[in-house]
Amino acid sequence: MLMDLQGGITWSYVSEHGTDDEVLDWLKSEENAVSGEIILDIIERLEKNAGLWLKVVDLLRLRGCYCREAWALSVKHGSEEHLIQWLFSEKARDLSYLKAGDRERDDFVEGNQDIYSYWPLINARAHEIGQKSRANNREFIETYSKFLLYLLVKPVARHTCRDHISLICYLLLQDRFSEALVRFNHLKEEIASNRVQLDMEIQMDYLAAWFDFIDQSALVGSASLQTARSVGIKYKDYPVKHWNELFASILARVNEFDEFYSEATSNDGTSTGPQATKV
Repeated sequence: MLMDLQGGITWSYVSEHGTDDEVLDWLKSEENAVSGEIILDIIERLEKNAGLWLKVVDLLRLRGCYCREAWALSVKHGSEEHLIQWLFSEKARDLSYLKAGDRERDDFVEGNQDIYSYWPLINARAHEIGQKSRANNREFIETYSKFLLYLLVKPVARHTCRDHISLICYLLLQDRFSEALVRFNHLKEEIASNRVQLDMEIQMDYLAAWFDFIDQSALVGSASLQTARSVGIKYKDYPVKHWNELFASILARVNEFDEFYSEATSNDGTSTGPQATKV
C-alpha cells in the first residue's frame, strides 16, 4: 500500500485498488486535494457503476470541483439534472442561446454577447453580385452569421423584440430593403397580437421613420413622409444625444423634401409633386 508523507493512503493506490467506499472516503477528506484531473483515474469505474458515479459527482459539487468527463457521463447514466449542469458548463461557451430544464442562458439579453453598431446604414458592407446583395466585410459577416446561429437555436416563440429589430438592422446593412420591410411588418403584427412584447418603442419608431423614406407611396404629394415627420417631431427634444441627433437628421431630411416639393410645384405650376424617388 502506498502512503503519502503524512502517512495517508495515496490517491494512486486508492483509485486503482481501493473499494468504492474507500474512493468516496478519500474524496470526502478535506485533507486531500481534489481536482477534476484526478477523477480521470477512475473514469472507467464511474462509466460502469452508475451508483458510484452519482455519489462522486455530487461529492465533487459539494467540494466545488468540476470534471467535464465525469459530468458527461450523465448522458450514459440518464441523469437530467447533471446533464443540464454539463450543458451549461460546456456548450454554453459555443452557443449564444441555451435552454434546458428550468435554466436559460441568453447572451444577447444578459449582455454577454456584443452587438456592434455599424454606421451609416448604407455603405460598402454590401454590394450587388448578380441578383443578390452580398456582404463584403469579413467582420460583419462573422457577426451576422453568429447572430443567425443564435436565432436558429432559440425557439421562435422566445424571439424578443430586440431579436427581431437586430435582424431587421442586419438586413438593412446589406441593402436588403424589401426583406427588412417584410420582417418589420411581421414584427408589428407580432406585437399587435401580443406574441412579442414591445420593449423597444424608440427603436421601432425610428425604423418606421426610416422605412418611410424608401416607401415610394410615401414620397408623393404635399402629404409626403407623414410617419417620418410625426416621429421626428415626437422625439425632437429627446434628452439622449445619440437619439436626438438621429431624429434631428430625420426632420432635416423631411424639411429637405418639403423644400424640394415646394420648389418643384412652383416651377411647373402644378400640385402633383415631384416624381417618387428613393431617399
